[in-house]
Amino acid sequence: MKTNRLVTLAFATLVTGASAAHAVSNGSIAVYLDAAGTQCQGPISGTVIGSVWMNLGGATSSGITGTEFRIDNSNSNAYSVSFSADPGVTISLGNAFLGGCNLAFAACQTGTSGRVKLGSLFIIELASSQDVLLTVRPHFTPSNPSPELACALANGCDVPFYTQICVSAVDSDHWRAVINPTGAIAGDCQPVAVAPASWTAVKALYQN
Repeated sequence: MKTNRLVTLAFATLVTGASAAHAVSNGSIAVYLDAAGTQCQGPISGTVIGSVWMNLGGATSSGITGTEFRIDNSNSNAYSVSFSADPGVTISLGNAFLGGCNLAFAACQTGTSGRVKLGSLFIIELASSQDVLLTVRPHFTPSNPSPELACALANGCDVPFYTQICVSAVDSDHWRAVINPTGAIAGDCQPVAVAPASWTAVKALYQN
């Protein structure tokens, strides 16, 4: 019963966002092309299991109770990619590739070696293509309407507040993995950012 109450409270806070921390050096929500979370660029053919991890840092160093983000696939005609939350996730709402998802844990996750696994990616090659980007971005409809929380974010372990912590800049790309890269791709394998004006234009394209 105690666990159920904690899950309910964590989820309610995830949606309402009681308080917030605003910084972009608070770890990263990272997409990888392998299950172990070590490769964020490389060739893919057939079917491959990738992964999504929360790399703890800054305000998330002590752990997280949830995350909110989306992943965009730059060429879904060539590679079908879907996300499945890790079995350790207690609540999973939405679709990471269709607007975004919210994940919540029943208790504070401090991870192993500073990393918490959020889920797996199932990557299926439909047609060969190069420089396909899987990009972590803010949820299309953030749980907190505050403009300063329009970011990929995590929830802290500060019961009962479960502070919402931006891990990306507001209205910005956050992380990119690259399938079949033809060369060096700027901003892969590390947190990245684009100017808010540029990201506004990108959002307009997706909404049309």
